[in-house]
Amino acid sequence: MKKIIIMLSIINFVLVGCSQEPKSQISEPTTEQNVETNFKTKINHLELKKAEEIEVFEKALSDSKKEPGIVNMTNPQYQFSLGEDSFFLWINEKNGTIMNTNDTHTIYTLSSSSVKEVYEFVNKAQPQKIEEVVYGHMDIQNLEGLDKFINNVENQNEAILNFIQYGTEGQLGVRTLTFDGEQVYVFHSVDGNFIEEYSCKKLTVQTEEAIKKYILSECTGSFNGDFELLSVPN
Repeated sequence: MKKIIIMLSIINFVLVGCSQEPKSQISEPTTEQNVETNFKTKINHLELKKAEEIEVFEKALSDSKKEPGIVNMTNPQYQFSLGEDSFFLWINEKNGTIMNTNDTHTIYTLSSSSVKEVYEFVNKAQPQKIEEVVYGHMDIQNLEGLDKFINNVENQNEAILNFIQYGTEGQLGVRTLTFDGEQVYVFHSVDGNFIEEYSCKKLTVQTEEAIKKYILSECTGSFNGDFELLSVPN
């Protein structure tokens, strides 16, 4: 377990080193054992009706990789059923995670080919578009997408956003932010590997002199307290 914590801390340290100004922070993950899964937000149910749809998800399950250790997960984005079994699903363009609802301490990561197929199905099944904000090597793409997400939070409209950050050696960090009308849930992965998950009461913008800061506040879970997601020149 100590080796896992050290490896995850090294990954986070490398990602933090890529940012000067504008900058964003990568929080240090914590490992929790023997804790109960706590799902508090609305889950989108996926209906698999066609044979080809069922085949995509059966393949995703068969090709998935079991992750070692015990995890504490909250806020699955989706739920689906195959036969008599039911599963929770976390998915974005780069990675995906599945959990059997009867074993909520074990997660399975999807193969790259299954991530693509499942993500395409989810986008077709769900009319809500997932905004993407990309930050890497002093460049930010679609910052307005983050402002739009904050506007949805302020108006209590459900929204989802992928905040993507590249490390100095090409590591891909993805934070999927999901707002359910009450809280912002954050699912964080690096190169497709689960890092941490936590929920925050607010996502706000704070202006200090010539700097604009995007702050996730009052967070609990794998990260506790206020977290500076990104800072940019005002």
